[in-house]
Amino acid sequence: IVGTPPESHLEIALQELNNEPKAILIEKPISPPNLKFLDEFLGKLVSLKTKCFVGYDHAVSPSCTALSEILSNHKIELVDTIDVEFKESWDGILAAHPWLSGPEESYLGYISKGGGALCEHSHGLNLWQHFARTLGLGRISEVSAKFHMIEEGELCYDKLASLNLVTEKGYQGRCVQDMFSKPTSKVVNIQTRDQGNFIWKCEAAQGRDLIKREHSGKVEIQEFPKTRPQDFIAELSHIEWCLKHENIDSPINVMRGIETMCVISAAVESAKTGKTVLVNYPKTQG
Repeated sequence: IVGTPPESHLEIALQELNNEPKAILIEKPISPPNLKFLDEFLGKLVSLKTKCFVGYDHAVSPSCTALSEILSNHKIELVDTIDVEFKESWDGILAAHPWLSGPEESYLGYISKGGGALCEHSHGLNLWQHFARTLGLGRISEVSAKFHMIEEGELCYDKLASLNLVTEKGYQGRCVQDMFSKPTSKVVNIQTRDQGNFIWKCEAAQGRDLIKREHSGKVEIQEFPKTRPQDFIAELSHIEWCLKHENIDSPINVMRGIETMCVISAAVESAKTGKTVLVNYPKTQG
């Protein structure tokens, strides 16, 4: 498990590949927006049997797994949009690391190091991609992004990241992430014309996730009681399952995490230039 700050993830993972482990779990995001070491890492990984994963644990939670199955079973054909919010103050992160006096003493306060709202809360973007894939909408092909940047002393990070996304098949949606919201809002809203609306919420403070479907004037709710540690337990159990079975299309396999990072890199360029940017994915499929 590589759980160091993002700018060292791939360099350490490269070293660990020399030991040819059965699996490597790299915490999210897999790298800073500059994608340093990515090509070298992929080039080495493809020659090994090591299975590699990126720590987007929400994608393999019982609630997201259930929603993916529901969406697949309903055979949805008319999707209007996917709208995702992943908004949470970083106060909780800093409280869990009391030796830090503030974000300036970690990667959190520097977008170039993999901090800020877009990178740190990229669970939101990853879930957008996950459910777009589940619905057969294609990968994100272009992104238009706006950031609320904070530049104070050495600090340079996006307090708020707002992304307009378009997939290869022309579907559009939105993802918003921030580092200041209280209370937390972690929501996926999938709107369709043929099967109603599907909403996923992560409500850790209430000790549950939930799925809500609104269709034909009816509301159906499923609740999934949990604790935060159970998110990580589910992730490790999923990796164990992948190691015992071949050809598992894991929602957290390394290529999925890399796709998220490629969109992040394009979003940073879009916010900087004020233009829509095409997403450049690696050719190596690992």
